[in-house]
Amino acid sequence: MRASEPAEVDYTSDSGLSLAMTDILHFIFGNIRNAAGEAALEMLVALACGKLRLQRKHIDTLLPFDGADVPPLGRALFRYIRENPDQPLV
Repeated sequence: MRASEPAEVDYTSDSGLSLAMTDILHFIFGNIRNAAGEAALEMLVALACGKLRLQRKHIDTLLPFDGADVPPLGRALFRYIRENPDQPLV
């Protein structure tokens, strides 16, 4: 994610690709407390700062993962994404 170019992780123009990336994120966020979810915080930072871009309807399906299993930084990033849908964190 860190080395990607913005166009490589902008899935807003293709609903199928946005959904496919959302499915990957569902898996990662669902495993946030084990090795399969080790990329969760990096993905949340990328979403919050606007580097990783998905269609809003798909982002909204990720927001319920903001639960007790999520570390404090993750909860803060989920909250930011929820409360600032069109303003990336910069």
